[in-house]
Amino acid sequence: MALVAVSLGVMTAGLFAGTTTASAKATITPSYAFFPTKTITYNISTSSKYYRGVWKKAVKAWSKNGTLKFKATTKKKAMMRLGAARHLNYKEPGNFRFQSKTIMNTETGETLKVFTKVDGKLDMDYLAKQKLSRTKKVALAVRLMGFMVGLDNSTNGKSVMGDYHTSLAKVDKQGVAYAYRLV
Repeated sequence: MALVAVSLGVMTAGLFAGTTTASAKATITPSYAFFPTKTITYNISTSSKYYRGVWKKAVKAWSKNGTLKFKATTKKKAMMRLGAARHLNYKEPGNFRFQSKTIMNTETGETLKVFTKVDGKLDMDYLAKQKLSRTKKVALAVRLMGFMVGLDNSTNGKSVMGDYHTSLAKVDKQGVAYAYRLV
């Protein structure tokens, strides 16, 4: 594979895209990017004890994906930073910023986005206004982490990228495995 370009992006995670039915076709969860390694270092960088707990549950859910490993580290060394803050003025419960490189698979001609750093935050004010349960907040953190590892929205109601779930479905695990197939 050859390096093609470098890009920086900001994405608002469509965490309230709506619910889907569980009868949706069981295709794997789509992906749009990946990290260059299957071991992703992370740091939970919020002063809120409550939201640290939300993120810890999300990391625990993602630790059962079968492809990726997550390793806690310092904020400076982290590939993935997980946070929560007030006064973010998001119109969604969370968003993330990423730095990435775009590469081309010379065998297939496919263009691939490779993350170098990802910084995701939950908007504590927005979530407080929604009066969501802790379980729903964990589900939103799990979904935001899905975007942060490279998965995309899904129409499958069983997917963490398609509806509120606190554990990954088989289609999510297959999507991660496919996204990281070249690593």
